[in-house]
Amino acid sequence: MRYSLILLIALGCGRSPDLGAKPGPSGDIGTPTTTSPPIESCDGLDNDGDGSIVEGLLNTYYIDADGDGAGDPTLSVEACEQPEGTARAGDDCDDTDELKWDNSPEGCDGVDNDCDGLVDEDHRVGWDLVTVHHDGTVYNLNMNTGVPSRRALLFGVENFDDINSTDTLDANVVMVHNLQGILPNQIQRLDACTGELTSVGNVAVTNMPGIAFGPKQRLYGLDNGPDTLIEIDTTNASSTTVMDLGADLLRTGMAYDCSEEKLWVADMENSQVFWLDPIAQTSGGHVPITVPFSSVGLEFDNTTRTLIASTGSELWRIDPLTGGSTFIVTLQGMERVTDLAFFPPCP
Repeated sequence: MRYSLILLIALGCGRSPDLGAKPGPSGDIGTPTTTSPPIESCDGLDNDGDGSIVEGLLNTYYIDADGDGAGDPTLSVEACEQPEGTARAGDDCDDTDELKWDNSPEGCDGVDNDCDGLVDEDHRVGWDLVTVHHDGTVYNLNMNTGVPSRRALLFGVENFDDINSTDTLDANVVMVHNLQGILPNQIQRLDACTGELTSVGNVAVTNMPGIAFGPKQRLYGLDNGPDTLIEIDTTNASSTTVMDLGADLLRTGMAYDCSEEKLWVADMENSQVFWLDPIAQTSGGHVPITVPFSSVGLEFDNTTRTLIASTGSELWRIDPLTGGSTFIVTLQGMERVTDLAFFPPCP
């Protein structure tokens, strides 16, 4: 009895065997095996048995009917993966037009790209109003004070005295018409930040008092000999006649309204402005103006939908639809400002 009691006490004080444990490779009892709860996956099944299917795995996508990468905020779907014809963000203010969405950059296409009620208002915003002057200098013109600031000195060709018109396609393409140059009526390419001029070729015109880039990024000029609009090849300066102007022109300026795809002409001798459509080969909108021109420079301002005109020593603003003209500023210390163009700021 004494020894049996001791054995029972020893067994009572020892570790109780784990009846749920599985034997290890040597037959010993090891630690119990645990099973992880099922993880919900996007397979249409209730993997974790909680009564819900694919909870927490669905994303919201927005219908993109016009394919511009922005979705209609009023039409959405939920899916694990993005369905075709949808966008991740519902930021399309007009899902019927691929050129419109929230905060879309305004191009010059006659479209209110960002749906703010304004058309092309940001085109060339922040660009400088510039003239290429007969003294061999490219100047920025301050429209508030009239004070010019030198941007660059011209070099690369001879005779700057009769540069009479300039226009800009973009930061890399600027064309100048030089009445003298190496040969009369030279078309030259200008680096408006360094001042370097490179000859493109001689354009066969009687006299060309205005050039402007127009529809389809083509360069146009006015030939006031036969009073025609011509198209100029920017690679070799060859030209073709586009249309008759129907008016006797002498001193003029020309600028492009890219929203309406029209070229506007300011006609000094006849005190008028009118438009040209080189694609349809039509003209119209002849309205009288009261700007005191002694020479003519012209540019179109998309922000205000008006023409900016130089009289030689002053800047004026013209409403091209009514002819209403407003004095802006006197250009300090400058005469014979015969061309105007917006240029992007230099780096």
